[in-house]
This record gives sequence, C-alpha cells and structure tokens, in this order.
Amino acid sequence: MIALEPGALFADRYRLIRHLGRGGMGAVWEVDDEQVGERVALKLLLVDDVSPDGIDRFRREVRLARKVAHPNVVRLHDLGRHERQWFLSMELVVGRDLRAVLRDEGPLAPATAIRIAREVALALGAVHAQGVVHRDLKPANVIVASDERVLLTDFGVARLAADAVRSRSGMVGTPVYMAPEQVLGAPVDGRADLYALGLMLFEMLTGRVPFVAETAIATALARLQRDAPDPRTFEPRIPDDVAELVRQLLTRETDARPGDANVLAEALETLAATAPRDAPRRVSAMPTAPTLRLGARRHERTLAVLPFVYRGPSDDAYLADALAEELVDILSRTQGLRMLALGATRPFHEMRDPRVIGADLDCDAVVDGTLQLAGDRVRIAVRLVDARSGEQMWNERIDGTLLDAFEVQDKVARRVAEALRVGLTTQSYRGSAPQEAIEAYLRARARLQELQFRGAGGAVTLLEDALELAPDFAPALSAHALASVRAWFLPGVEEGRDWEAVARSSIARATERAGALAETHLAAASLAVQDGDYGAAMVALRRALAIAPTFAEAHEYLGRLLLEADRGEEGASHLRHALELDPSLARAFAELARHHALEGRWPAFDAAVNELSTRLGEDAAATLQARMRGAAWRRDGEVLDAIASRLADATGDRAMMSRYVRGMQEPKLGVETAKAFLALAAEGNRRFAAFAAQLAAELAVAADPALACEAIAFAASGSLLDLAWLRRCPLLDVVRETDALRAATATVAARAALG
Repeated sequence: MIALEPGALFADRYRLIRHLGRGGMGAVWEVDDEQVGERVALKLLLVDDVSPDGIDRFRREVRLARKVAHPNVVRLHDLGRHERQWFLSMELVVGRDLRAVLRDEGPLAPATAIRIAREVALALGAVHAQGVVHRDLKPANVIVASDERVLLTDFGVARLAADAVRSRSGMVGTPVYMAPEQVLGAPVDGRADLYALGLMLFEMLTGRVPFVAETAIATALARLQRDAPDPRTFEPRIPDDVAELVRQLLTRETDARPGDANVLAEALETLAATAPRDAPRRVSAMPTAPTLRLGARRHERTLAVLPFVYRGPSDDAYLADALAEELVDILSRTQGLRMLALGATRPFHEMRDPRVIGADLDCDAVVDGTLQLAGDRVRIAVRLVDARSGEQMWNERIDGTLLDAFEVQDKVARRVAEALRVGLTTQSYRGSAPQEAIEAYLRARARLQELQFRGAGGAVTLLEDALELAPDFAPALSAHALASVRAWFLPGVEEGRDWEAVARSSIARATERAGALAETHLAAASLAVQDGDYGAAMVALRRALAIAPTFAEAHEYLGRLLLEADRGEEGASHLRHALELDPSLARAFAELARHHALEGRWPAFDAAVNELSTRLGEDAAATLQARMRGAAWRRDGEVLDAIASRLADATGDRAMMSRYVRGMQEPKLGVETAKAFLALAAEGNRRFAAFAAQLAAELAVAADPALACEAIAFAASGSLLDLAWLRRCPLLDVVRETDALRAATATVAARAALG
C-alpha cells in the first residue's frame, strides 16, 4: 500500500486529514475533497487484497450501494485508482461503529437497542428494495453517528439478490454473524440479513453473541445444531415481547423468520414505546475492565499486532498473516483489550520499532512475532513489547507439527492468545506491584497447575506472600480466590485454617476488587459447585469465557461438569480445547481418563493416565486417584495392590485413597469404610459430600447392596451431578435394576440440565 501521512495530497484531489482505522477490506481516512470542497471518507484497498476478485468486489460495493438512497445508509461517491492503489470515497460520518459502542458500554438499555435495530431494519428495507442482499451485517458495519443517526455501511460482500440465489460458493461474510443458510453455502435472500440483525439485537440486549464457541467458525457451525438461547437467560429484565421477536429472528427455519425488513421496523417501533429505558441489570455486578499500567499511565489496554515475520517455503508465506489476523480476532473478544486492526500495522512490516509504532498508532503495547516452517515442523515466537520504552515485557515460543493451514490459524492462534492474555495480565501490573510480588504470583500459578494448594510451598501461601507486598495486585487476588476454594474441597479445619471461611472471604474480595479478571469468575463457579448451585456455576463460567474466550482452565472446568452431566462429546471437546490452549493443564487428562473408563474404552483410559503420569509424576495424587478408580471399575487387583503399596504410609489427603484401595481389596472392610465415608460426607461441602457418597457406594455394593443404594440416594438428594457415573459405572451393575438407582438417576438427570 502507498505510504500516506496526514497533510499529503492523494490522487491530486484528496488532502489527508487523519487515519480513521480499518473498514471492511480497506484502511479508511478522513480527507478533504479539494475538487468539491467537502470533507469525505476515503477507503483504500490494502495491497494484500489487490487481485481481480478484490477489485471486482470493490466495484460491486459501489455499484450496489449507489442504488440505495436512504438516511440510514452511508452514501458512496466515487471509485478510482491512483498508481497501484484503488480507493473509494464516501460520506463522512462522525461517530463510532456499533462494535466500539458495545465494547465500551456493554449491554444497552432495551429502548436503545430496539431503536438501533429499527434504524438498521429501515436501512435493510431500502437495500432489499433494490434487490440487494448485504450478506455481511455485523456491529462493525453499523455506525452510530454523533447526532444519534444509525447508518449501514460496507457492501463489500453484498450480491444482487438474483446472483445470491444462484451463489453456492461457500461462506461469504463474517462467520459469527452468519445465518445458518450462509454457513451451509446455501442460497440466501434478505432473511439472512434479518437473522444477522437478530444476532446483533441479542448482543445489544445481553452483551454477548449467542452460540459462543472457541472460534468464529465453531460459533457459526453451532447454530446449525441448536436454536439460540432465550436472551432472558443472560438478562432477565428483557421484556417478553422483545425476547419473542429475537427468537423469531434467530430461528433456523428460514421460512419462519420475518420476511420483510420494513414490517420488522414497524414491529420494533411498537416495542420501543414500552421498552425499559434504564440501563439493563447485568447477571451479576462486575467492575469495569482492568487497565494497563505502564509507568504512571493508566487507560484501557490498546494493543497492536504486527504482521508476523515469516521464514520458510514461499508457498506457505500466507500463514504468517493468517496467524496474525486470527490472533487479532481472538484477542478482540477478550474484555479489557482494545485491538487495532492488522491493516493499521501493515505499514510497519519492515520498520518494527515498537516506540515508533506506539507513537503513531497511540497504543500501549506491540505484539511482534515470527513463524518458521521447516518440513512439517512449525515454530512460533511471540513477544509483547512496551510501546513507550521498547522494553520486552513477555515472550513465549511454541513448537509443534503443522498438520494443515487451519491448525496454524486456529489452534496455534488460540494458544498464543491465551499465553499472551496471561502474560499481559501479569505484566500490566509491573511498576505498581513489586517484582517480588509478581515472582511469588508466578510461582503460585505453577503450584496451581500441580494441584498443590495447601502447605508452606502451596499456592495459597505464595499468593498471600504476594498480596502482603501488593494488596491491590488483582491477578494475585483472583488466583488466591481460586486456590483457596480448591483447598476447601476436602472437609475439616486443617493447618489451623478454616478453608471454607478462607475461600468465601477470598472470593468475595476478588469479586469486589478483581472482578474484571476471568479467573475470579472461575473461582466463583468452583464455589457455586461446592455449594451445589450448578445454575450459578454455569453463569459464572459463561462470564469467565465471555471475558476471556481462550481461558484454558475455564474450558477444563466446564468440560468436567459437562462430562458428569453425561454430555460426553461436548465435555470432551472442551477438555481437548483446554489442552490445545495449555498443554500443561494436566488434570484435563484425569477427566478424559475417567470419561474413557465410563465408556469402556480402556486403551484410551490407559493412554490418558500415562499422559497424566508423564506431566505430574506417578506418585502425584491425581495420577494415583485416576489409576485407583480405573482399577476398581475393571476389577484389576494387581494395579490395586501396587497402589496400596504406594499408599502404605499415606497421611492427610491421601489417607482417604488408601482406605478406598484397602476397602476394595477386602469387601467386609469395604462396608465399614463405606460407612465411615458417609459419616465424613456430612462434614464437607456439598460437592465433597456427593464424591464421598459415590466412593461409599462403590465400596459397599459388592457386600452390602442396600448400603450402596443408601449412599446413592444420599448423594442424589444432595448435589450429585454425575449422571454419567450413575448410568455407566460398572460397579453399579449389581444394583442397576433397583428402584433406588432408577429414582436417583431421574433426580440427577433433572439437575444435569445445568440451566
């Protein structure tokens, strides 16, 4: 692309005023049109997009949009070419795109959301009347002007309706906002635009897009499999008639949607008269997004991702840009980050000085990276650099196998994004938190990964050291909440501490002072689970993943709950995704191993436990527990004997495992141990009580089936979620046809709906 600077004269006609960002497939400038004496917007086609198809797309945008004259549609003026640079001039609208409005303000009052949707519907009515289907309706293509007008722009992927009916060329548009028929590459008409408007209305009312999955493509595919959730699930104060209209717009059946944008606009106008005008109440209060602290300066985090440097065969050079684009897309969905489009950094591809970039683009930090291919091996190096000082704040190297282009764009980008999120969260407090506090926090994170919560070297103690040095260090507050609630899983007051009191106090503190961090909401979800409130747990997990879609631990925890709820493939998918994001997340292998065992896939079980052993060691509690339950379920006495030997002198947390193994080896002792476990269940939190009752049932079932049924009934009447265990644990075959097991299964099945 031609190098441009404010004040320059472009094409002997346009005096450049300022760069406005990226719109659709081009960089946009505010310019003075010196021929007509009017200030307009100028869109420049990026050099990487110059191709016959790209030029045809630009021409089509002008030809179609010129046919539409409406106050809610941005007017297009002219298409031209200067040297190698194609450009488009259009009406200059002062304001923000709807994407920025939602990012900065969150959910909108119903009256405001309905007003915006109505004006977009009026624009679509004018567009459709000219035989045009927009095909790429999304918040970034809707401008909320400073005079409160709402304008539709960017017809870069629109087609004449007649052409659209014949088009079966695959997905065209932005996946997150596509109608199901677009995802399938099927013929589309104006109802696809109305579906996208329904998605936008849902987002304006709730602050989130329905069908959220780990990638944009997965989000698009999800709507082929199920209907959209009721928006009142996330915002109860949405009026019933508004929620019903959203439901109609988002039906998978094309013929069941409203078919006329002008009729829809009239319906929205009627709804606006009674819609609440105050700001909607969020599901739970959450402080504003965290700020980036670089020296004394505090403001919203603004990041610029440079195009990645590529080293490898020329045929695969496009992968570097694809990775950078995917990284921008993923990070832009993380709350608290303002991401600059990759187009803004392309002029700096050769000159990569972060201080120059920071001054020119007004960003806080620059993400710089390289992608190197050698055969089927890929190496990615990423670093985060302070845009004012040039200091490297964080770096990571990722090695792997290149299976195909999508692995680089999708899996690797998500892993880089999650590592960057964690590194950025930590480094954003450098300068306000002592280095000793940051180091203690990082050591504590390692203990959390190793499931070491208690004791002198445990995560809780290390985090308390960090907080003593920096009481307002939000990442440590959040991590302490997570570590303490996990330390409370086992019952009793140990090491002179009441872990329940510690956990509740820590989570309340983190919610108040670090509520913008995803880790805080994972801690809240863990507390809700230990209280047996799975509905609240799911709300907290959704909040965590809305803040940070790449948060590996939240995916792992959600996967665990879904597996227990007997939603096997869905749960396993979240666990596998967690491991893609963070291969060191060892406990995901424990959950996958348990899933394979309940499905009778014993080779897969053994492989998962061996991975767990490789990461944590054979003597780790998680490894021993996985092997112990697997050996008990398939009645492998040899493995049980080996575990019993390892646990011969067990104390503390491992004593319970030792008693279970000995009870499995001796049925009469198993009955006595089962009774002891049921007594112990009464002392712990509801989650532990259900777990202890499950162990009691397994221990008693061979020698005392009635006691096993009593234990199952106790667990089901409390907070047992483990429907998969009730349905498939081989030890329960002895009582499979009893009324007690049937009743317990029905009770737990209702709970396992999860809300």
